[in-house]
Amino acid sequence: MQYRHEIDGLRAVAVIAIMFFHTQSEYFSGGFVGVDMFFVISGYLITGLIITAKQEASFSLLGFYVNRARRLLPALLTVILFCIPVAWLWMFSNQYLNFSQSVIAAGLFGTNILFWFESQAYFTTSIVGKPLLHTWSLAVEEQFYFIYPVVLLLLLRYAKRFTVLGIALLTALFLAYTVFFIDNPLTRHYMLHARFWLFGVGALTFFMRQKWALGKGAFSGALAFTGLILMMLWLLSFNNGSIPSELPRAIDWWSYLSVLGIIVVILFSDQSNSVGRFLATPVLAGVGLISYSLYLWHYPIFVFARIRLLEVPMFGYLGLSVLTFIAAYLSWRFVEVPCRIRRRLGSRHFYLYCALAWITIMSVGAYGVLQGGYVIGMTPADNVLKANYGLSPTCEFVDRATECKLGPSPEILVWGDSFAMHTVDTILATQSDAQLLQFTKSACSPLSSGVNASLHIGRRSDECRDFNQSVLSSLDRWPSVQYLVISSRFSNYFNHQRYETLNRQQKRAYVDQLQNSLLSLLNQIKNNNITPIVISEPRRPTQAKIYCAAHALKFGLDHTSCNFPSSEISNAQVLVKRLLKGVSSEYKVIYLDQIICPDSRCLTVDDDTALYTHSGHLSRNGALLIGTKLDIYNQIKTTNR
Repeated sequence: MQYRHEIDGLRAVAVIAIMFFHTQSEYFSGGFVGVDMFFVISGYLITGLIITAKQEASFSLLGFYVNRARRLLPALLTVILFCIPVAWLWMFSNQYLNFSQSVIAAGLFGTNILFWFESQAYFTTSIVGKPLLHTWSLAVEEQFYFIYPVVLLLLLRYAKRFTVLGIALLTALFLAYTVFFIDNPLTRHYMLHARFWLFGVGALTFFMRQKWALGKGAFSGALAFTGLILMMLWLLSFNNGSIPSELPRAIDWWSYLSVLGIIVVILFSDQSNSVGRFLATPVLAGVGLISYSLYLWHYPIFVFARIRLLEVPMFGYLGLSVLTFIAAYLSWRFVEVPCRIRRRLGSRHFYLYCALAWITIMSVGAYGVLQGGYVIGMTPADNVLKANYGLSPTCEFVDRATECKLGPSPEILVWGDSFAMHTVDTILATQSDAQLLQFTKSACSPLSSGVNASLHIGRRSDECRDFNQSVLSSLDRWPSVQYLVISSRFSNYFNHQRYETLNRQQKRAYVDQLQNSLLSLLNQIKNNNITPIVISEPRRPTQAKIYCAAHALKFGLDHTSCNFPSSEISNAQVLVKRLLKGVSSEYKVIYLDQIICPDSRCLTVDDDTALYTHSGHLSRNGALLIGTKLDIYNQIKTTNR
């Protein structure tokens, strides 16, 4: 296969776009399309390598996989080995647990599946602080390498005349399936079957260029320039700060234009036209040569810098980029190149290095998972970001009362979703021997039993309805219960697309319906001779602010920048306050904002305590601090019955 310097230039554009995107600047939010560029280029190159080797009768499937291993594994293993000690020193226990899982997944070529699975879960670590998050695309590519060569070889052997048609049909089918049948944007982002069409169009691009000798015609330069414009417009056009997993379907349609631009550039760029010469300039081609190492090194360097420094300004990213280029060049020069060339590193030494490195990272990853992320050298303070489940994670199930009950005759029952879990500690803060029951289920608001099922957000309505009905039906089993505390993320009812499509009158009716449903539920509890109390959800900072607070305390840095102005409180939470105010004339409502938002600012750190753990949930120490300051236990006990 003829070597094309302009392909190296395209690689350079792709990796630089991705690096700009990962600076988190709103002006480069279209840069993630660089991953699409890499997938198209891979489809083009892999097809070309296989077809050329078959024509020269020198292709071996085993040899292909060995070459891919020499190309990809050494640098990847080296970067992971670098990440391990830094993560060990700088991460909290829950972050290190997540990191350990990603280390194992990377060693098994499955980080895309891991991150897809984690993104569906409720209690997960945010994308902030995941140094191996970018390896999802390598996992997709590695999975493609396992499948595509076999498919192509079968076509070449048993249906040679229809090889191109077969690949075209597969590409069209996967594209149609992705566009019309995959609704989950996280699936479209992470999974191979949603990305296969990109590799397919790359393969078809090779066949088209080979058949028609494109790139030499009179209009090739103009067409290549048009493709370059389409490609660059997407990279620079979106400044809304979106991340790929949150992109709406409408924006996805625009990305297909960028893919078209990439295809046109590959087809028509050539040394005989200006676009080809531009992409083949020594600077761009040189960056393209080290693009794999650049891609591997830039993200962990950026992530660890954000962990250690809290915030990285744009000029800081420029400095980090210089460091990345140095690391990438050294990695390319002393790891990639020697491992790729057999005469410089024989098979025995190559396999030995890969085996030792793989065993090391898998062992370290397994140790981190088995320890729950709490590894040697950590202190109890490193558990600050650990999910707060209250008494036990098993309290999601009503029939597990043993570990979810304090005292033989519980007086207080806590009911709700994951926000009710951290409420347990606010109650126990001033009365650690309080007799208490916890019945909670993540993402299941108690209102799901009293509101039309279509209004319930976050889980299947029937699952939450069954859970809530089981709680209500179990009240007679606990005659000692005098108070029932409800806590929930009520803002979910206002924080979804369907609510935003309502007009003003419909929104007012929606709030009234929720308020009536809540009052009806509280009345039902009262009719059981139990006093209901509602505890509000805390104000919810971004995950970046939550991590900022935890790491500021860990590293002894100024944490004032981790606070957030009350003006940034979402409209959904403002509506929740209005909802709760509507029931406060009849029932006790305790507002956590008295401590969290004492004035125009809201706190993420108070009295040297990190208040939050994840997605607005209170940390254990944060809940204890707020519960102490508000004396929530006595507020409950003194509520009129």
